[in-house]
This record gives sequence, structure tokens and C-alpha cells, in this order.
Amino acid sequence: MVKIWIKQLNILNKNSKINFDKIILDLLNLEFEKYDIKILSGFSNLYRLRIWTYRIIFENIDWKVKILFLWKRWDVYKWLRKI
Repeated sequence: MVKIWIKQLNILNKNSKINFDKIILDLLNLEFEKYDIKILSGFSNLYRLRIWTYRIIFENIDWKVKILFLWKRWDVYKWLRKI
């Protein structure tokens, strides 16, 4: 089963000029210093990476990154309310 964020990444790569592949690769290689990353309030291990109007929600446990959601700002925060 394909993860939801991978399907979203394919759609965004077609419709956007932002190179999400490079951003995802940097994120998985723990190269955070270039990006606007903040911990989400109310969650202990959830972080958000902001790229223009897009957000990547990921979990960082013991220096292992797991991407949970990638989409436009409003949709990501609606999804977070359901958790």
C-alpha cells in the first residue's frame, strides 16, 4: 500500500515548481538547518516543515524521520484536528 504522502507528492510535483523531491531527501537525511521547522504545539514528536503554502508534517523519534502528511496549509491542519 502506498503511503498517502507519496500520492500527494506525485500530484504536487506535477502542479508546482517547487522541488519537493530534494526537500524530502534533505528531511530524510536529517538536514534541517535550511528549512523552517517547528514543533507542533500539543504534540510531543510532531514537527512541521513550511514551504510557501505547503506543509510537511513529520515525526522525529530517535533521529528517525517518518513523514505523515504533505499538502497545502489548510488541509494539513484540518487533518491534524482529526488526530
